[in-house]
Amino acid sequence: MKLSILILCYNCKPLESKTIQSLLNSSVFLSSLGSGINLTIWNNGPEYWTEKDIAPASLTGVFIKQTLENKPIGKLYNSFTGSFESDYYLYLDHDTLLNEKFIYDILTQNSIKIGVPIIRFDKENIFPICRRQFSNGPFLKKDKVYSIASGLLLSKIVVEFISEEYGNTFDNRYAFYGVDTSFFIRLHALELCNDITVLPAILHSLSRLESEEPNVVKFRTRERSLEAGITLRNYFSIGRLYGVIRMTLKSFFLKDGWGGYYILKGFVYGKHPRCN
Repeated sequence: MKLSILILCYNCKPLESKTIQSLLNSSVFLSSLGSGINLTIWNNGPEYWTEKDIAPASLTGVFIKQTLENKPIGKLYNSFTGSFESDYYLYLDHDTLLNEKFIYDILTQNSIKIGVPIIRFDKENIFPICRRQFSNGPFLKKDKVYSIASGLLLSKIVVEFISEEYGNTFDNRYAFYGVDTSFFIRLHALELCNDITVLPAILHSLSRLESEEPNVVKFRTRERSLEAGITLRNYFSIGRLYGVIRMTLKSFFLKDGWGGYYILKGFVYGKHPRCN
């Protein structure tokens, strides 16, 4: 089995990444690295990594890529996927804590089409969600399943099938939020949710469940508003229309007219401003 792994880093150095540390401390992973398994550590900015920063991860089968301009995540994922001819692709954020069971299962399986891990935060199972609540499957063909992209495992067969239908695996019109949402919308539209296998739990930081500084909250509100408008434009449904109306009304009740502005902007342009 050939497996390509991506760890997407932003505003952190290799040894500051929980994900990288998890893999470098895994005897199962280290013994498999290079023999059909490769790892790409992608620094998406804003600071350049020096040779000293990279040294701890300089192993056979490890590739370092640096794009300091904070490249849109959808385009980055597609670029990574197209760079390797593999049987499977694993996508990870830099702040995901992996355990040995998850790593072992990823490295030894050979029949999964779509792997989605249980996402734990603060001792609770948060994702995947089906019918508005946590579910560990199994899922039906027409179920609406949602999770985040970190820990997502895709087989080459699924990557090629989605690309044939949409032109790419991940939607290039999203820069930040929305890459994972639109991916699972595509799975539902293509009736692939019954091909999802739930993988062992991993720990992941979830911004919406953490307390943050006001300026960070403002940034995330803007980005989520853009995402809502972009998604309504490109994946229209009555349910999403009602959701956008609720978001817009909420922003006005909170005297935050910018939320409604960014929803409208996302809908009119149909893509994130950084995706031009």
